[in-house]
Amino acid sequence: MKIVASLQFVFSILAIGLLLLMAGVACSPSKTTSALISAVKQGDLEAVKKMTTTQNVNGTDESGATPLMWAAYSGKLEIVRYLADKGGDCKGEGTIIARGKDKQV
Repeated sequence: MKIVASLQFVFSILAIGLLLLMAGVACSPSKTTSALISAVKQGDLEAVKKMTTTQNVNGTDESGATPLMWAAYSGKLEIVRYLADKGGDCKGEGTIIARGKDKQV
């Protein structure tokens, strides 16, 4: 009886995942809007704080770079600390594309 209940639970979780996938809900980190990355590049900590309440701090731009990567690349130490405290992935890898030059971070 416990095995049947466990299997029902597993199938329920799989069904929910399938429904979310069919509805277009991403199960992986979402893309970050350019507004958050722009705020990071400009060093606008207050704007970053507001945007991170509604946006994924581990989302990426078109090149795969996260807001934390841009903050580190731009030398915005306060924003680096804030994003790391908010769960920003400090071990991720990506590419920063700035002024036509690719930078691996």
